[in-house]
Amino acid sequence: MAMLRSRRVRVLLSTFGTAGDVIPFARLARALVARDHAVTVHSWPHYRRWFPETIRFVAAGGGVTEDELDRTMDWALRAPSPFDQIRRFADLFYGRARDDYETARASCSGQDVALINMLDHVAQAAADRAGLPWLCYTSRPLPPEPQADAVFADVDAAVGALLAEVTGAPRRLRVWREASPVRTLVVCSPRLIAPPAADKVELTGGWLEPAQPEPLPLALEDFLARGPALLVTFGTMPDVTGRTAALVAAAAQTGWRALVQVLPPALPPDDVPAGIHVVTARLPFAALLPRVAAVVHHGSVGTAHEVVRAGRPALVVPHMGDQFFWADALHARGLGPAPIAFTALAPAPLRERFAALRDPAIARRAEALAPAVAAEDGVAAAVRALEAAR
Repeated sequence: MAMLRSRRVRVLLSTFGTAGDVIPFARLARALVARDHAVTVHSWPHYRRWFPETIRFVAAGGGVTEDELDRTMDWALRAPSPFDQIRRFADLFYGRARDDYETARASCSGQDVALINMLDHVAQAAADRAGLPWLCYTSRPLPPEPQADAVFADVDAAVGALLAEVTGAPRRLRVWREASPVRTLVVCSPRLIAPPAADKVELTGGWLEPAQPEPLPLALEDFLARGPALLVTFGTMPDVTGRTAALVAAAAQTGWRALVQVLPPALPPDDVPAGIHVVTARLPFAALLPRVAAVVHHGSVGTAHEVVRAGRPALVVPHMGDQFFWADALHARGLGPAPIAFTALAPAPLRERFAALRDPAIARRAEALAPAVAAEDGVAAAVRALEAAR
């Protein structure tokens, strides 16, 4: 159902991180522009290309480049533990906090409301200082506070002290789990997880492009026409463990024909068996996923919802952050075999899981859930929340 027209709202969108942290904001920006709202985006400079030309773009201070992000991703995924991984990302995200705070404060000027990524504590502090009401974007539900507070105590203290120095005001902080005082938008389907108990928290549904037919490259069309195929995709996650080669070998050993997406700067495996088709470009998932038999992916919130909307079984190989949550959530709903971390890939468990992707019971559950998820419109829900909060 179309939304009723609202008066023009001046909206600030502030985000950074990987492409998966930015593409949903670009989709929201297009929806806001279509409703004649004035949109300002505050993000890392190389993300300008994702957003409509008509928005105002403010480059976040410090100038993090694509190369720096790629190097940090590689470095973080080589960390000896998840907590070291978090610290390495925190160094990049907040290492230029002073410059970032100044551009964030400038972005807040003249706005009615902001939507700020849960990662972006600098912009949260800037909005609070400016008295600008802000909503929070998060790609997973908030963890239980006492448990998370104990685990993250050191990181919370370090980042909180840094922001206190930058802003000149004390700031108690929960790193990557700071809820909005207005409303926190959890970008996921209520069909996949239980409704939150906390007030001011909303499950919006996934922020996906509308499903529509799109042409695929001719070589890919030919590959798909020759029989059922498995899609293997890990977005922009670096391959620091020989992950792709291991999965290609497992597909070949279990008789799967496989379409393998390898995005730069990752490189395709040196040895590609017969029945494996490698692509190195982005693909239109809304058009592609309904045409594959199953998917192996990293568990980002966007890819997870694309796969569920298409009604396809999935094996999740999580690498970092919220991907572990979504790996467990999809398995708990019976939508795929047990996940396996990228650091734990081995021939025997991979063969077992690839065989499970052919389980007709998993396929039936995935197909049954797909229509309800496809009917959701998370972007429209976010637009309504921003219009109501002005």
